[in-house]
Amino acid sequence: MEKLNKDQLADLFNKGTYELNYGNPLKSIECYKKILFIKENNEIVLNNLAYAYFIIGDYINSEKLILKAIDINKNNPNFYYNLGNLYKRISKLDDGKCEWYKNQKTLIVNDNLDSILKKITKLL
Repeated sequence: MEKLNKDQLADLFNKGTYELNYGNPLKSIECYKKILFIKENNEIVLNNLAYAYFIIGDYINSEKLILKAIDINKNNPNFYYNLGNLYKRISKLDDGKCEWYKNQKTLIVNDNLDSILKKITKLL
């Protein structure tokens, strides 16, 4: 793949976001993958790509990518929110209990799912 300049990367990101928002997750995946080929550790692109995979039901890739985004930036609450939505979808939440890792400290939320989502939303 040819080297893309900053403007071309921004255009690809905008196109990927547009496609994702307007119901074309497969096209958005193509855009985000092109960006990651050059900027493999861009946590925002990883997060968006994880969401696109989530939309098409590829939960394995979605989880891998969102966890990678969290490893890169543990301070973005949106990543934890998206991880929570993924775990809710795949029934990985154990009776409303979930461990959230933030700033290399463990915050354990022992509550029902509605309460968890409200607490995460407050972090936004």
